[in-house]
Amino acid sequence: DARTARGMAPAGTAGRVQQTPPPGSEPPEVARPLQPETRRAIGGVEAAQEGQRVNLPGERYPETRQRLLTREDLAGFGDAQLRYAINEMFARHGYVFTDTALQKEFRARAWYRAQPGLQMDQIETRFTQIERENVKLLGEIRSARKR
Repeated sequence: DARTARGMAPAGTAGRVQQTPPPGSEPPEVARPLQPETRRAIGGVEAAQEGQRVNLPGERYPETRQRLLTREDLAGFGDAQLRYAINEMFARHGYVFTDTALQKEFRARAWYRAQPGLQMDQIETRFTQIERENVKLLGEIRSARKR
């Protein structure tokens, strides 16, 4: 299933999706009070979900929520990059990952708020139209490579 794919990276040419490097910090394993920057990040997710152009700290592929991507935009993406991009889209909406590496990756993001009990199809109903189209395209590209 293309929706279970995870990851994405930038092509090296102009007009292509650009990747923001992830911060190197490890997430604490215990709950902590929300810091001002975390509150701002959460507000950024809410604004991002409403279609506003905001920066979410550590987000690698903001374009997946900001504009419709094309096959040309994604031509240089490897399988891992496609996988990450798809996962990041689900993470922005609170998907709870079973993969420990993905759990660790997204728990490190101030904007990530896990929504236990929500399934992937429920998360998809929260996607904007742009996100729906982009996750579909990402999945199609990934599936075509596996044939």
